[in-house]
Amino acid sequence: KTFKRDNIVLSPTISAKDIPEWTSLTYMNLVFEIEQSFGFKIKLKDMMSWQNVSDMVQTINKKVNGN
Repeated sequence: KTFKRDNIVLSPTISAKDIPEWTSLTYMNLVFEIEQSFGFKIKLKDMMSWQNVSDMVQTINKKVNGN
């Protein structure tokens, strides 16, 4: 939905540099969609620490589990 492509295959090591459409705007849209889907806010310090999809998933897991 965020990248308007259905053929993106995510893996733990995928990062912004691997997806040409991944701009600062799509990044913020992705964060917004995560927040809306899971019902919590993501702190800026968490977003700034993300290097790849695995880092995002770790943050989501921590929030879902109440950490």
